[in-house]
Amino acid sequence: MTPLSDLELVERLSLAALLGGVLGLERE
Repeated sequence: MTPLSDLELVERLSLAALLGGVLGLERE
């Protein structure tokens, strides 16, 4: 496995946060 760069890490975190927010909104 290649180590993630800071940009890739931030990208995945923001993507996960966006997905989590959307899922959280749909549940209510």
